[in-house]
Parts: sequence; structure tokens; C-alpha cells
Amino acid sequence: MTQRVHDVALPVASEEDDHGRTDARRRQRRNARLAAFGFIAPVVVYIALFFLYPIIRTGELSVQDYRFQSYVTGEAPCIGLRNYAWLFSSPLFPKVIWHTFLFVGVSLLFQFVIGLALAVFFSRRFPLSGLFRALILIPVFEDGQQSMEELLKESGAAAETYQRGQELTATVMC
Repeated sequence: MTQRVHDVALPVASEEDDHGRTDARRRQRRNARLAAFGFIAPVVVYIALFFLYPIIRTGELSVQDYRFQSYVTGEAPCIGLRNYAWLFSSPLFPKVIWHTFLFVGVSLLFQFVIGLALAVFFSRRFPLSGLFRALILIPVFEDGQQSMEELLKESGAAAETYQRGQELTATVMC
């Protein structure tokens, strides 16, 4: 459709063109929203699996009478808030809380001081500085399982407990 104004042909937008552009914009917005959900979905699944599920499972276990036999039998009767009542009525509870806060505070203080000192030291260039930086990073890349096995080989009782746990895990997984 065209309209003549002063002998010049001007295009006139029809209702069909308007609807076509509106539909295209809607499709584009919908596709953008779907793409956003596509990028967000893996993070939501990750958070649900590795953060929310353990929190919910821990809450569930905290109201059950879960003992070592429960791992084998699979039975853990619900006892409500009795575990919490026992915990808060225990004379050791305030000591445990105090020691936990003390341990965390002192650990963080030493980690911060030692980490800052190492960072300042290694920020300077000196002979073999690259080698020392690499040596500090080796434990970061080392396999944790291997480290745990090496540590437990030195302790007989801990090694037996670890071995039983591995056997129990193998039994449950099969």
C-alpha cells in the first residue's frame, strides 16, 4: 500500500505489518527469557543438589534416632525434638560452643597472618621464587583421596575404621 503526497509515493504501514512486528518482538522476548532460564537452570539444579538437599536431609536426620545400626538396617525411628532437648540440656554444650568459636577464631587468625606474610614475601622477585611458588601450590592440586589414604596408613585404628567405611560403602553401592 502506498499513499501519494505531493507526487511522492510513501509506504503506509498496514495492520498486518504491525502485527507481524509485534509477534516478532514477542518471539524475541520469549526466546531471550528462555535463554536466560537455560543459563540459570544448571545453577539452580547445582544449588538444589549440593546445598538444599544436604540441609533438608540434615534436618530430617536431626529428628530421628539415627545410630550406627541404622546404616545397616535402614531404620531410624522419628523421635521429634528429643535430640535437641538432650543437646541443650547437656552440661558439655556451652563448653563445646566456646571451644568451637575459640578454635575457629584462632585458626582464622593464624591462617590470615600466615597467608598475608606469604603473599607479601612471594610478591617480591628473588632467585628461585617461581619454584617456591610452585611448591606451595602442589598441595592444592594433589588428590585428596590419596592424601587421606597416606595419612590413615600411619594410624592403625583409623585405617581399620576407614577400611570398614570403604567396605560398607561398597556394599551399599552394589
